[in-house]
Amino acid sequence: MGDRLTGLARLGEEVSRSLEEARAASGGASRVRLRIVAREAPRLRPPARRLRWGRIAGALAIACSMVVALAFAWPRRALVFAVGGEANGVVGAFIAAPAAEAVPIAFSDGTRIVLAPSTRARVSELGPNGARLLVESGRIHADVVHTGRARWAVEAGPFEVRVTGTSFDVAWDPHAEAIVVTLTDGSVVVTGCGLGPEGRRVVRGEELRASCKEPAPAPIASASPAPPVAALPDAPAPIATAKATAPLAASSAPAKVKAEKAPSAADLLLEADAARYAGDFDRAADTLETVRARFPRSDAAASAAFALGRIAFDVRHDLVAAGDWFDTYLRERPSGAYAREALGRALEARHRSGDATRAEQLAVRYLAAYPDGPHAKLARKLAGASP
Repeated sequence: MGDRLTGLARLGEEVSRSLEEARAASGGASRVRLRIVAREAPRLRPPARRLRWGRIAGALAIACSMVVALAFAWPRRALVFAVGGEANGVVGAFIAAPAAEAVPIAFSDGTRIVLAPSTRARVSELGPNGARLLVESGRIHADVVHTGRARWAVEAGPFEVRVTGTSFDVAWDPHAEAIVVTLTDGSVVVTGCGLGPEGRRVVRGEELRASCKEPAPAPIASASPAPPVAALPDAPAPIATAKATAPLAASSAPAKVKAEKAPSAADLLLEADAARYAGDFDRAADTLETVRARFPRSDAAASAAFALGRIAFDVRHDLVAAGDWFDTYLRERPSGAYAREALGRALEARHRSGDATRAEQLAVRYLAAYPDGPHAKLARKLAGASP
């Protein structure tokens, strides 16, 4: 028994000596002593609280990035506008400047459009970056604010002036089917009759005159900038030949002078315009009916039908009659200067009067001819097409 214990003791001493030699060989003890002497702080795992705050900070950064992305992707609200300092204007509503007074239209982005005396127009479309203005007759001055995303358009008959930010004048004579665009600052692109698929660019100091009845010349340098519309005391001079100015004098001349020479179709159309500007819509309608009776199947008769449709739509609010007159114009002049507006107005009149079948037919026709026109949104809705 004693020998066995003695043997175990010797074995224990041998194991202890082997471990001590191995520890000495590894240098672990010396490294520990050096750390103690240098008072080096032990490496500990970061507390759980610090890890939690790191995760929270990362989540907040991701959330902020998502908010910023949504702010850019979220659809912006459309502009609003006021007419003549009154309450917010209505898209599509008819705007007529009095014979001796200009009418301003102020938009929420700072853009300002002024209708010269006796000018007729309407804001047909509003978006977050601009609007579309239809000029039926007369002259406008526009100061469009350049924002980098601005998208504005001015329509006059078959012509369109595309704008991103500039100052310019547009004068439109529907009877001569002629437009004059004068640039005060910036540049625009004008498309329409005779201007080619890409249109014509007009830059600062230039003036473009174009007509559906004559080849369009290149823009020419303007001798002097046109005065602001707001400063014009009278209605703009018509962009027509000297012959076109005769009806106003004829309408006020004695009866015996009129008897010497019957007024032409152009004379009667101008007489109807003068009556409309004066607010005598009954007289205007009678004169337009006379044009249709005396000059059937002519361009003047078709233009009279379109004008009668506008009176029925804008003044008398007789949507059925308005739709009939616009249909008449389209039947007589399917590719005329007012075809797009007549088709859009007919579509709107039939829809608002409850004629769903005819409205749908016109919507399909409108989308086929003018997929990007001012009435395209309504047409897609009525035709069931995707936006």
